[in-house]
Amino acid sequence: MSCGRLRLRHALNHHLQHRHNLTLKIRTLEIYCYACQKWLGTSSSHSAERAKVQSLTQLFSTSITSPEHLMEVHLNSRRQHERDFSTVNWNKAVNEDHCKLVSSSWIFRWSDFLLGNTLPPGPIDNRSLLLEDGSVNTHIVCGVEFHIVGKEEWESIRDIYSVVGRALSEDDIRGDAYVFVRKSIADMRSIMVSNP
Repeated sequence: MSCGRLRLRHALNHHLQHRHNLTLKIRTLEIYCYACQKWLGTSSSHSAERAKVQSLTQLFSTSITSPEHLMEVHLNSRRQHERDFSTVNWNKAVNEDHCKLVSSSWIFRWSDFLLGNTLPPGPIDNRSLLLEDGSVNTHIVCGVEFHIVGKEEWESIRDIYSVVGRALSEDDIRGDAYVFVRKSIADMRSIMVSNP
């Protein structure tokens, strides 16, 4: 339906115009609160909130008949768990020295999963960041070709998704050849600090 805040923004515009704070994501039967700026009923939510959200979504779930839709709803607890640790750990990479580098294409697929737009992305694959000889490309840019991920978030996503090939970290971009790459990471950290 493309009503979410990343596409046509119908739900967000409706919230801004009418002050209706709650929205139901039909594909996953999840409830988002615009006033709170968070998904409701997650594993970290208060038990009363979880119970209320569960009762509301059960009203809608009786009409679900397609196996694909049932699978999407079944993935909600996993999606919520991953959203929770992603939110908690997002800005920790700002203060860490040995962050992992993760391909932007994988991060975008994972973000789509967290938003409920697609299935989980599969193994982390950083091969697009490497040259043919296996060394890290000296012209990749943080925020464009890759993102930095802190230790706790990395361990969580690695344990869930595994890694194809090798994991990459800031330790892989030492030396004069990687000045440009390190500068792009420093620039991204500055942006993360100014936009927490």
